Formats: sequence, C-alpha cells, structure tokens
Amino acid sequence: MLIPRLFLLELEFDHEFVAELRTFILHCVRRLNTGKGVTLREIASKMKEANVSRVELSLNEVQQLMQTLAFDYMIEQGGVNLNGEALFVAAKRVSCCCDFKYYEVLCPDFKFRDIVFEDGVILSAHEPHHHSSS
Repeated sequence: MLIPRLFLLELEFDHEFVAELRTFILHCVRRLNTGKGVTLREIASKMKEANVSRVELSLNEVQQLMQTLAFDYMIEQGGVNLNGEALFVAAKRVSCCCDFKYYEVLCPDFKFRDIVFEDGVILSAHEPHHHSSS
C-alpha cells in the first residue's frame, strides 16, 4: 500500500491523524448509508465537506483508508449501486456456528488408527509421539 504524503509528518507516520480519519470514515459508513451502503465518492465528498483534513485527500488516499478498515473487518462491501460503484456497510460480526472444541470430536485413538476414505485411499496411522516430561 502506498503511504500518502499527508500521513507523513517529518518522515514519521502520523498514527493519530490516520486514526481520526478512519473514525470519521467509519462514522460515515454507519450513518450515511440509509441501509443500502455508501460509496467511496460519497465518503470522500463528506470528508471534504466536513473539512477533516487541512490537506485535500485524493480519492486514492480515501480508498486506502477504507481498505485498512476492510482489512480490520470494520467495513465490508455490501453490493454495488446502479453506476457499478461499490457500496460499503459496517461489517457484520462473524460468530462460529459450532460450540464444540476440536478435541471433543476426535476419538481418543484418532491418531493411532487408519482412516479409509470413500474412494478407497487409506491414510495410515501415525506413530505415537511421546513428549518427555522435563
């Protein structure tokens, strides 16, 4: 990812500034979407209107900020509008559909027996592995 010129302050990454911009974008995604989502251009326009930066952000810089939010699972694409532009929404929480632990489904002798697959392939049992108790 390119580091935009405005995020650097005397060759140091300005974490606080980026955090404020990300918070503003997240606020836009949550508040402006009217249940359908908000486009990159709408967010960039709102950032310009709200004067969140002394330096005007390019569309590419706003997109990079939005990508960081997507990578952090805070926003996601919720579809496209009639113009083919991506619509962004707040990410939904992902929960595991299973409550069991992996070790509860394995039988005690799992690693000591052969496994025969439907196509006849046999996965031979592994030799027991003993750990020294030191």
